[in-house]
Order: sequence, then C-alpha cells, then structure tokens
Amino acid sequence: MSTSDTKICPYCDEEIRAAAKKCRHCGEMLDDEPVSRPRKKKQTHGTVDRMLIPVGRPLSAIAAGYCALFGIIPMCGLPFSIAALVCGIVALKAIKKDPDLSGSGRAWFGVILGGLMTAISLIALVMVLIVGATQPNRRF
Repeated sequence: MSTSDTKICPYCDEEIRAAAKKCRHCGEMLDDEPVSRPRKKKQTHGTVDRMLIPVGRPLSAIAAGYCALFGIIPMCGLPFSIAALVCGIVALKAIKKDPDLSGSGRAWFGVILGGLMTAISLIALVMVLIVGATQPNRRF
C-alpha cells in the first residue's frame, strides 16, 4: 500500500486504508470528523513492578496460578485443579486477544498443573470407589 492509500486512525494511531469506514485495529467507526476523545495511554511498568504487583496481567492468569497451587492439596484439590485449568485457558485467550498483556507463564502453569492434578485426582477417586465397592462391609 502506498502512503496516499492509507491514513492514521484518530483513535488508535494505527495505519488504515484511506477509504475505511471502520478501523480494523480498534473497531471505532470513522466519520469525516473524528470525535475528540482522550486516547488510551499505555502504562509502562518496570520489571520489579510487574513481578510484585499484578499489573498488565489478566485476573484469570493470576487465579490460574494460585488455583494450580491449591490443586496440589490431596483430597480437596480437585475443584482448585479444575478452576486452574479453566482460568488458565481463559487467560491464554485474553493474552492472545491483547498482546500487551503478560502472564502467559502463570496461565500455562495453571493449564499444565491444573490438568495434571485433575487427572491424578480423578484417577485416585475412581480407585477409591472401586476398592470401596469390592470390599465387603465390615462391622466392628
């Protein structure tokens, strides 16, 4: 595309076609006269801030990490494991949609550990049920 065939979106500052009626980047409708709106400023945080404070991460990624840790607890970790798996998938979709977000490590941690612990917990539950069904009732 040559420069004369494009223009800059007044809402997101991305390059778009000159004849565009709607910005393909931000989804704003483009009128002949742009509405004056304050533009979003990208907040930049240092590495230490990002490690200590959950900025720039979807809440689902944070939840996936913590739920995966609680999912390790024997006998009561199954709901947390399932929640870690679901939250991790939701977080990965949110991160894919908005590349400025971080937290994919936590999300993958939730997906992998949540899936693993869900499988282990379900296998253990099935084994307990099978052993309980095959044992005769003992009365003391």
